[in-house]
Amino acid sequence: MSSIISTFIEEIGCLPSLIPSKLNLISSLFSRYLEISKNREVTLYRIPARVNLMGMHIEHRGGYVNHISLPYENFLLVGNGEKGNYEFFNLRKEFPPRKFILKEYLHSLRNEDWLRFIEKIEIPQGDWGNYLLASILRLAKSYPLEKYYGLKGVIGGDVPLASGLSSSSTLIVGVALAIIKHNCLSLSREDLVEMCGEAEWFVGTRGGAGDHGAMLLGKKNKILHLRFFPLTYEYLDFPSNLSLIIAYSGRRAQKTRGAKDIFNERIATYILGLKLLKNKFPEWRDRLTRIRDVTPENLGVEEREIYRILQTLPLRATREELKKELGEREILPLFSSHKEPPEGYRIREVLLYGISECRRAKILAELAKEHNWKRIGELMYCGHDGDRISVWQHSKNKPFTLSFTKDYLEEVYRKNLLLEEVSGRYCCSTEELDLMVDIVKKLDAVIGARLTGAGLGGSIVIILEKGGEKEVKEHLIKNYYGKLNIAPLLLEGVPVEGAGRI
Repeated sequence: MSSIISTFIEEIGCLPSLIPSKLNLISSLFSRYLEISKNREVTLYRIPARVNLMGMHIEHRGGYVNHISLPYENFLLVGNGEKGNYEFFNLRKEFPPRKFILKEYLHSLRNEDWLRFIEKIEIPQGDWGNYLLASILRLAKSYPLEKYYGLKGVIGGDVPLASGLSSSSTLIVGVALAIIKHNCLSLSREDLVEMCGEAEWFVGTRGGAGDHGAMLLGKKNKILHLRFFPLTYEYLDFPSNLSLIIAYSGRRAQKTRGAKDIFNERIATYILGLKLLKNKFPEWRDRLTRIRDVTPENLGVEEREIYRILQTLPLRATREELKKELGEREILPLFSSHKEPPEGYRIREVLLYGISECRRAKILAELAKEHNWKRIGELMYCGHDGDRISVWQHSKNKPFTLSFTKDYLEEVYRKNLLLEEVSGRYCCSTEELDLMVDIVKKLDAVIGARLTGAGLGGSIVIILEKGGEKEVKEHLIKNYYGKLNIAPLLLEGVPVEGAGRI
C-alpha cells in the first residue's frame, strides 16, 4: 500500500494533506473487493475531477477549454468478469450494485447508429449506473465486447457529488479505460476522449468531451488548452505563485429533466443562431461551420462589425417563427431534446456569449504565456457575467437584467469594445454562485473567479495569490456559508496527472 501512496506524491502530484484519506479510501476498495470476488488479479485506476478556468459551454461549438485535473478523484478497483458481463459495486451506500449483460442490448445497438440508439432506449432516470452503461455500450458499438472479458469492480472516491466537478464523467472514463486495458484494445487517448464524450450523450445531455479530455490528458502543474474538430491541445504552465480554490455553493449541479431541457435548449440556440446567420449572410455560409468561426479574421471584417452583424438576428424567436425562417425539415430534429422555452429562443445574446467566450478561452493561452494573470482574472469575471442571473450589493440581491437590444449593441459598436470584453448571456448561473463571485471579488488576493462547469448549481473556481488561501476561505465561511447556514466545502487545487493505472 505504501508504494501506491508514493506514486501519488512523486508522479501524480497529489496534495500531501490528502494522502491519509487516500490511503483509507484505497484500503476500503480492496476490502470491499475481497467480499465480492475470489479473483486476486486486480488493477486500480484513478480518474481525477476537473475544473475549467475559461471556456464554459463552448467545447461542443469548437471553442477552447482550459482545464486542470484536480487531486480529487474516483477510483475503480477491477478484475476480469465473465464475457459480456459487467458488475459494479460502490462504496457509497446510496448507490446500489449494478449489473449489465451486454447481449441484452446488442440487437438494437448493432442495427442503429449511436444517436438513434440512445434516443430509442429507455433507462431509469437519475440512476448512477447509466454512466457505467453509457461507457460499455459506446465501446461495444465500435468493438465486439461480447467476445472479450467483462469487468467486476468496486468504485469509490472523494469527488464531491453534484458539485460541478464532473464526478459522473469520471465513471465513464474509468470504465472505458478498464475495458480497453483489460482486453488489450487499440485506442489512443485522444480517440478515447471523443468516444467518452459521445458516451455521455446516453444519459440525456448533448454536451462536448472537454471534461473527458481533462481527465485523460491532464498533466501535473499544467493547464490543458484543448479544443475539438479536430482535437488539438497544448500544455500551459500553471504559475507556482498562484493557487486554486473550488468553492461549492451548496446547491447541487442539476441533472434532472428540467436541467437537461435548459442545457439542450442552449445548445439548440447556438445551432439555430448560426443557421440564421448563414441565411442572412449567404456569402459566409461556407466559412461558418461552428460558433468559433464567427471571428473578424474569418469573416474579413473589423472586429466591431460583429456587433452590427448580430443586430440582424432576432432577440427572441419562437419555434413557429424559426420554422418559417429556416424551414421545418431543417430544424425539427433540434427540438426533440428539450421543451420549447416559454420566452422563445434567446438567439442574439446566446450566440454573442458563444462568440465572446470562444475568444476569451482562446486568448487565455497567449495571456498565460505572457504571465498576464491580471487580465485572465478580468476575463473570468466577464465570462461569469455571461452566466449571471443576479447581482449582490450591500447584502441585497437584484436580478441581472442586461439585454442585448439593437440599441445596446450599437452602443458597444460605438465604444469599439473588444469581443472578449462583451459577455453575452447564457444564463446558467444561480443566485448562490453569483453571490460567491461577488464576495471574493472584493479581496486583494483574488485574481479572478467564475462559475465552472455546466452550471445550475455546483461550484465556482477562484484563482488567487499563494498565501491568500486562509483569508479567502474565512471570508466565504463568514459571509456566505455562515449566513446561508450551509456546511462549507472549500477545496484547494493543484494540477495533477490525468487518469491511469496505479
